[in-house]
Amino acid sequence: MDAIMETIPKIIAWILFVNGCLALLGAGITRIVKGKGSEPAVFIVWSIGVVSLILAVVAVFLISQ
Repeated sequence: MDAIMETIPKIIAWILFVNGCLALLGAGITRIVKGKGSEPAVFIVWSIGVVSLILAVVAVFLISQ
């Protein structure tokens, strides 16, 4: 059971990292393809990506302690 409890935070950190990267990539591609009309949606997706990456860094920091 201890191995599972050590693995779950690592999986969560990876999910946050991948989600953040995909959100930033998606926001960039949407901004390039759709142009100025999609600014609110792009900002929301970009914000989710940034928050996900910050949370991934915090998770990795807490795991390493």
